[in-house]
Amino acid sequence: MAEKAELSAQMINDIEGCRRWPSEKTLTKIANALSIDVYEFFLPVEEINEISPAVKRTVAMQMEELFHKCVKEYIQT
Repeated sequence: MAEKAELSAQMINDIEGCRRWPSEKTLTKIANALSIDVYEFFLPVEEINEISPAVKRTVAMQMEELFHKCVKEYIQT
């Protein structure tokens, strides 16, 4: 997984162990390695196939906005 995502095994281990929060770039690398869209990390598995492409785009844009707000808040504290 780490190799396919071009990340270190330690980075993947830290993310899985909740010791590190991945950046937007890291989430994108992991999603690409898994052949999924980033927003799918945040949805229950049983709901992913029931969502239309238009809704998926909207959710992706909203998740991106939320992520940027969280990063900005995290950096300020």
